[in-house]
Amino acid sequence: MTDDRLWISDINSVSRRMFRTHDIAYNLNLSLKPISDRRRLESVTYRHIPFRDGKTSQQVQTQFNQAVTTVVERVQETEDRIVVNCGAGVSRSAAVVATAVGVCEDVTFQQALGHVGNARSTVDPWYSLREYGRAYLKYRPDRRE
Repeated sequence: MTDDRLWISDINSVSRRMFRTHDIAYNLNLSLKPISDRRRLESVTYRHIPFRDGKTSQQVQTQFNQAVTTVVERVQETEDRIVVNCGAGVSRSAAVVATAVGVCEDVTFQQALGHVGNARSTVDPWYSLREYGRAYLKYRPDRRE
């Protein structure tokens, strides 16, 4: 499921070249700053759900859940290659992707984070994001009634 369709990046590596080279169709940006127009491709769909690392609040958890649900739906409903980026590509994007992997592969957050860590050398989500990931997998807000 995630081997070649789901990517993690830092915001500075997100570029037209990256989108072309890896045939990316969808970009979910979790960084506080948007992707500039000069780095965008017309063929890529962009979504921006900005939230801060290390902050614990209902708003951040809601944004985290929204980001995970977006990735899960995109993976399950399309064949798109997806890149999820945050500022450094280490915490927010890793936690969101690991949670999405947990949903899609039906594994725990820790197992999913290990899977993501095998694909990307540096993954280290803040504690609060790990807790949001565990809670998401327990309560599954992506399920539609």
